Amino acid sequence: MASVDQVSSVSTSTGSGPGIGLSLGTTLLDNVVLSELPHVPLSPACVNILAASDYEAIYYFRTSFAAIQHTKNPRYSVPSIIIKLAASNPMLMHMVVALAGQQMQAQLQHPNEDNQASVAHYGAAMRLMAEAVGSIETSHHLDVVLAVLWLMMLYEQRFGDGTGNGLSKHLKGAVSILRTRSHVLTVHSTATREPEPGHQIVSTTMTQEQSQLIPSLFATRMIVWMLGIDAIASSYGLGGQLNMELYRLCCPETVKGDMEAVFNWAGSLHRHTRPLFRTIWGDVYPTYEILDDLENTEVNDLSRESAQLRYMVAELASLYHKDFESAKRREKTVEQVLWLIGAKHADLLEVAATIREGSIEWRRLYSNIRLIVPHYHAVVLEFFRVTDPQGTRNDRQRLALGEIMKLAFQAHKYEGDTAIRHIAWPLLVAFLETDDFVHREWILQRFKSLRVFGNNYWRAQKLLESTITEQGRLGRRVNTLNFVGSDPLFERFVV
Repeated sequence: MASVDQVSSVSTSTGSGPGIGLSLGTTLLDNVVLSELPHVPLSPACVNILAASDYEAIYYFRTSFAAIQHTKNPRYSVPSIIIKLAASNPMLMHMVVALAGQQMQAQLQHPNEDNQASVAHYGAAMRLMAEAVGSIETSHHLDVVLAVLWLMMLYEQRFGDGTGNGLSKHLKGAVSILRTRSHVLTVHSTATREPEPGHQIVSTTMTQEQSQLIPSLFATRMIVWMLGIDAIASSYGLGGQLNMELYRLCCPETVKGDMEAVFNWAGSLHRHTRPLFRTIWGDVYPTYEILDDLENTEVNDLSRESAQLRYMVAELASLYHKDFESAKRREKTVEQVLWLIGAKHADLLEVAATIREGSIEWRRLYSNIRLIVPHYHAVVLEFFRVTDPQGTRNDRQRLALGEIMKLAFQAHKYEGDTAIRHIAWPLLVAFLETDDFVHREWILQRFKSLRVFGNNYWRAQKLLESTITEQGRLGRRVNTLNFVGSDPLFERFVV
């Protein structure tokens, strides 16, 4: 069998030589021992769909893409699990090459705007997906389909056409797939204990055929991550349907509008996936990785909760346009959950506020604090923007704005624009809220640099530049984010 190790000589350094010449900051890839990537043989079916140049994209996916996507060691990351699945599944392999190929091209000094190879792989994955959705027979098939959907969502988020239609269709596709399998998605919202490795928290009354479709820990992680993309998209009027549908399927007893109950349910789903990596790799999963996962548990919880809060605030904003009185009642619940999460993670937020610069020791927790805590503060700013758009900035808003900028400066100093990509939304919100000209210019420069990571950052940059022009013309702050999707001058984007 062929192997993805065929391309082990491809360079991923920032210097010259063969490869694509990436600029990935100073820490992410520095801590990846690329020579230790495990051998992954490819099935004949996958070999038959690959051109010689596609192997470089696969290697990029395993290394640079994995490092850009997440702070987790790429050898034991979700992209590493996806490669294990893709090695024997052409549909997933098509999507791996499509997304990685587009990202590689975007980061070239002179990118090929018409990347036909990636487009062809994406189209092939779409055609195979149309055939696969009606014939999911095992949990393994469900793993593959959900992995493909997640990669398709990332592809559309980064390289979509500016309408948001592709991302919206994939989110609806996820709703459709999970709806037809609702009988095995009864993850108990009351579960507070992690399952033992290999076990699932599911309904105990099911047929033998149904039990074969119990979502694995990996499938559940894909669902959690797609919920995050859906929550992010809801800020721009493109998402929300996946969150609401899964709430309906998995919490049928939940009263509509009981946001605190569905928030708790989403937390139980997230906690259920904690043993994923040690379950996948078993005894060969290093102790230092187990301890690293444990050390990052709370900050990862805050990441998921911040995304959920972002969805709740987006839903609240939508409700204000439909039913003002209902929105005011909902506002109290959202505010309560927002401050409860802040109190729950008070120590973490305090550490983020007092963390000192200058440490040369690499710890993933340091990076995660800088990349995740700003999202909570951005939700605070967004909540007040929605509920009191004309009000005077209060102490909570000033604190949130200051923390976003401080952590962003640190993230950029130590990890470059790769880190900034993870906090693009907090910086966008900060740009709309700040009156500081220096901060606005710095944020604008960061978005200009982020264009190598996808078209959506270029669209966000255009919005920010228009904001500066409009504010100069009117002599006051304006929220041009409201124009996205309604003004033809601004294409839709999701960051």
